[in-house]
Amino acid sequence: MMKVLLVNPKSEYTFKEENQLPLPLLYIAAKLEGVVDVKIIDQQLGNWENELTNNLDQDVLCVGVTSMTGPQLKQAIRISKMVKSKGIPVIWGGIHASLTTEQTLLNDFVDIVVIGEGDLTFPEVVSQLLGNKELDKVNGIAYKKDGKVRFTSQRNQIDMDALPEVPYHLVDMSKYFLHPTSNPTERVLPIQTSRGCPYNCKFCYNLLFNMSGIYHWSI
Repeated sequence: MMKVLLVNPKSEYTFKEENQLPLPLLYIAAKLEGVVDVKIIDQQLGNWENELTNNLDQDVLCVGVTSMTGPQLKQAIRISKMVKSKGIPVIWGGIHASLTTEQTLLNDFVDIVVIGEGDLTFPEVVSQLLGNKELDKVNGIAYKKDGKVRFTSQRNQIDMDALPEVPYHLVDMSKYFLHPTSNPTERVLPIQTSRGCPYNCKFCYNLLFNMSGIYHWSI
């Protein structure tokens, strides 16, 4: 079975000692299980470089990298260059690549950008890479072809109720418990009950990333 790696770069600056659960990558991985061997590599954890290097073999179909605009970009670029040096396709997603898509694709170490929510889009890209490689059939992406950046049709927002269960077993959950109080026995983990925002603040990325502030709830 072919393998897909999903990598979570760390920020250059950490304000908390606790690791943040890579929920977006877990949501993407949910529809990849059974299709490919999916592995999440988190740069927040100390063994990430050896783990990435040891997994960059001939069975890797592609590597997905997420990033926000800011310090996290430096590590995302470092990771992507490591992957691309092995001739493996690199797919970027997340806020930065979604809002600066063409600029992101001008880099030699990025082949495809998933725009907006990747829960359904990324698995469809994987399906095309496994099969006939007709990327133009996948809505919500941009990619390079014949030296040009090509955009496909916009993808509609996702119904969160239709998403599969989050595959928490793909990561060591003990490394992500948060401790918001001084009580050492209190352990907290984040969940998603909705996406987007009902407001239209002009300075916020939500206007573009979540299509002009339109939001969707799942309770």
